[in-house]
Amino acid sequence: MSYTCISHEPFAVGESPRWNEKQQILMFTDVPMQKLHIFDPKTGSFSELPAGKNVSGFCFNKDGRIVCATHTGLYLLNMQGNLEFIANEAEGNFLKCNDCTADAYGRFIFGTSFYDPGLRHGDRGNLYVMDPDRTIRKVDEGFVHANGMAFSPDGKLFYFTDCAARTIYVYEYDLKKGVPEHRKVFAKIPLYQGIPDGMAVDRNGYVWSAQWYGGVLVRYDPTGNVDFVIRTPAQQTSALAFGGSDLCDIYVTSAGRWAYLEDTPTHYEYDVLEPGGGLYKFNYGIAGCGTTYADID
Repeated sequence: MSYTCISHEPFAVGESPRWNEKQQILMFTDVPMQKLHIFDPKTGSFSELPAGKNVSGFCFNKDGRIVCATHTGLYLLNMQGNLEFIANEAEGNFLKCNDCTADAYGRFIFGTSFYDPGLRHGDRGNLYVMDPDRTIRKVDEGFVHANGMAFSPDGKLFYFTDCAARTIYVYEYDLKKGVPEHRKVFAKIPLYQGIPDGMAVDRNGYVWSAQWYGGVLVRYDPTGNVDFVIRTPAQQTSALAFGGSDLCDIYVTSAGRWAYLEDTPTHYEYDVLEPGGGLYKFNYGIAGCGTTYADID
């Protein structure tokens, strides 16, 4: 395991790293602290952007703002920390959002989770697509905890994680219509491994999944078979993003606050190893896909 620890600061729940190719910076969220962190690798410096919401996932918008998926709905955030409300309901369901991504046409794709029984969320979480005009469409349903999602390099396949079901799905994606279709199981994660969390896809079409409680990154080939596994220094490894000028740097977020969930691996023991909380960088000379920006009006 060869890596660089970019920050030893114990972020409570570091999540959703995003590389901004235009600005050559990395941004990620610390969910319970309600802020986004910005890392500039040119200077090695960090700055903060207060969000005022539990931002669980976000995408850069083409106009310079940030589209935020939060526990209380969807918002647009500018670089001064001002929020614009978009929606907190769709088709009668409360939008307790988790992870998200954007397609090549600028649509914002996000999922909702089922973990809070106090919210009016329906029977299960759903998968939604928000068009540039802010129309929100439910495109699939029946998920427990929507998580990591990404596209294949050609945009024809869409990958989506239900971490509580320990399953990564793959869809055929109709880019003209913005509709994922024909869902299939791409990978099923055994009970003795960690929970699949955030993901990314490299330039060769291989799928990378961070395993919360597993302390690893798992690389799957395009058929869903495990290609190789990378050990990380954090048990609660949450997500990854390809970055750098050649997109070969792999930035990995983690969580320093223990999450006591029901979906732990078989015979898992808390407090034996450190949960994490740092920001790490790996580099294996493997390039990721470029940044896809949302285009929400």
